[in-house]
Amino acid sequence: MIDCYLENINHRFPHLTRTHVFFDDAFYHDENQQRTLNIFVNDFFEAINKAAGIVHDVEGMKLAPPQKTATPYGGRLSWRLPGGNLLVVHLKDKLKVSKKKRWSMVMYMYYLLGYRILGQCEERMKSLTKVIEDSPDKRNYRRHFDQNEDLHVYYKDILGPRLLLEAENTFILSVDGDVDFGPDSVRMLTDRMKKDKKVGAVSSRIHPIGSGPLIWYQKMEYAMCYWLQKTTEHSLGCVLCAPGCFALYRASALMDDNVMKVFAARCESPEDYLLRDLGEDRFLSKLLIEQGYRIEYCAAADAYTHAPETFTDFFNQRRRWIPSTLGITVSILKNYHRTIRVNESVSFLAILYHVFYLALYILSPATITIAIADAFSATTDIDVWAAYTLACFPAVAFLMICYHDISEEKKIICAAIFGTYYAIVMMIVVVGTIVRMVDGSWKTTAVFFLLFMGIVFFLTAICHPYELNCVQPCLLFFLCVPTSYVLLVIYALTNLNANAWGTREDIFIPNRKKKQKFKSQAECLQFLEQQFSNAKNSNELLAVVENLIDECHSQRTESSDQLLAQITAVLNRINMFDDLDKRLNLGLDLHGIGLEELVEEQQKSQDQNLLHEQKHNEQMTKKYDDRVNPYWFDHQLVKYADVKYLKENEFLFWRRLIQKYLKPIHMDALEKQKLQLGLNDLRDQGVFAFFMLDALWIAFVFSVLLAQNRLKDMLFIPVPIPSSYNDHA
Repeated sequence: MIDCYLENINHRFPHLTRTHVFFDDAFYHDENQQRTLNIFVNDFFEAINKAAGIVHDVEGMKLAPPQKTATPYGGRLSWRLPGGNLLVVHLKDKLKVSKKKRWSMVMYMYYLLGYRILGQCEERMKSLTKVIEDSPDKRNYRRHFDQNEDLHVYYKDILGPRLLLEAENTFILSVDGDVDFGPDSVRMLTDRMKKDKKVGAVSSRIHPIGSGPLIWYQKMEYAMCYWLQKTTEHSLGCVLCAPGCFALYRASALMDDNVMKVFAARCESPEDYLLRDLGEDRFLSKLLIEQGYRIEYCAAADAYTHAPETFTDFFNQRRRWIPSTLGITVSILKNYHRTIRVNESVSFLAILYHVFYLALYILSPATITIAIADAFSATTDIDVWAAYTLACFPAVAFLMICYHDISEEKKIICAAIFGTYYAIVMMIVVVGTIVRMVDGSWKTTAVFFLLFMGIVFFLTAICHPYELNCVQPCLLFFLCVPTSYVLLVIYALTNLNANAWGTREDIFIPNRKKKQKFKSQAECLQFLEQQFSNAKNSNELLAVVENLIDECHSQRTESSDQLLAQITAVLNRINMFDDLDKRLNLGLDLHGIGLEELVEEQQKSQDQNLLHEQKHNEQMTKKYDDRVNPYWFDHQLVKYADVKYLKENEFLFWRRLIQKYLKPIHMDALEKQKLQLGLNDLRDQGVFAFFMLDALWIAFVFSVLLAQNRLKDMLFIPVPIPSSYNDHA
């Protein structure tokens, strides 16, 4: 997660830019059971040196060591880049603060907005609070709807004119770590912000990058979503979501009432996990809209993100997106009266559009199944009953499979099998539909469905000539429609009780060798004799002994120290006789060199080993303080970096913030069971309501089709057939 905030945005003045990188989990326990930097931080060091070399066109360029700072949430590294910009890397320790993206957003927003801006007017806030406490009649301007909240002072009164202007011209660019973008995209987003102070956030055009058929499908899916849905929402007044992978937020909007405070609240119910943790960017956008701010869409600001390339990653990603999208949309529609009243960008027409879109999405599995069954019946000799059975059986079977307690891998394997079945069926439908169009029998639902989709895609594509390559996999997109809008919806809704992200959850597992344990000293000696006898030469023998020395260093006891001393003495004797044998074999004069020289060399070797052992003992006995010199300060990446200590007020800020919002939650078995039961109940209710509506829709259309001969004069619309088709018939 990278966030850049730009102050005093104006074409006449340069941008003041600071970049912050947040590592969600940067520490692990090493062999000494101490918290130190993991391999992801090491990869970042390599990447930043490589990036600096590319930017400045210097091969093999290495930046100067950063400043290291101990913080209550883990640690901080600060670079002064060659261009003069400041790069701050915040290393989160999951044992000290909560992990996941939402809490990283809470960290940097409270730090940039609360500490760096509101921190400048702490005395003013205290005086205003005292005035309001002494004068209850001055509380009427409070913009709160819950009367049980604590005494609150409106942020504009705290900031004053100067800091308010600074907050209105301070923007936070939230970027995921796998997103690529250019300066022009940031400039276009900031231009949108400068036009209207009521714009709280601006979203961009996201392009998926990667390789493989799944990426081809997502390119067209993203294109259709942004060309049609985002553009429609923007035209009607306000976009519902600013994607967190690349979006620009206004500082003053985030500081407004009921935005950051509600966003940082803990989850207290299963619905909170659905809305807040699985869709944090949509939840933040919802809070901005309900507070009266407009969210815009800038199609010219391009950003490129790495999309899932495997079937498993794709399903796990959409398992988060689909429930959160439905939940946030329903939440906004439930309070549409208040939203229309406080937000002038949200019109009643926009609400009707979202109602219509939500209804179409809910009925999409049933509608696609009906279209497949109708195409089956129209293009083959299969009757209606058999056609609906072939179309509905995979969906019903997959729904039953997802409700069984089996592994996610098996569920996804079943989804791949049924998806392949649907793709074959869709190909049969395409061929049959083309045949019917050629024959002249084109008055069927399947033909109209294909014609409608083709016309919409064609007209939309020609309006975006620079992105025509996105519609190249149109046939693949069509074949995957049942998988995306039937099987994927079933998988996502039946996994509502799984609150894990599923993607971007790589965990660093240190590669530790399994330690050999012995029951007695005789067993230990027998093991050593076996290791020594297996050594084919002196080099292998020394390698065995080195492993034993490392083991003794990692487990320092009195007996291990004695064993280490004995091993060192044996090594000295082995080296001495080895040197003597070499000199005898070469015919060298031993008197010229002398045994005294060999003894002196061995003594120097012993002194070096003793010095190394003393340094190791000092490191093991060194006392570490998490605030002054934590253990990770001695990591090889930052061992020689300068130390910078936190200011006292910043240290207190982080302590209070962690205590109030970011402290890790450790639930006991009873609380976890209660939460899981709540999630299961939410899953059951959602699945029943969703698929009951689909079942009713299928039953209605199926009944109408059975009675079409009797109802054709009342329900069916006659379509005039051209004379050429009549002559052909």
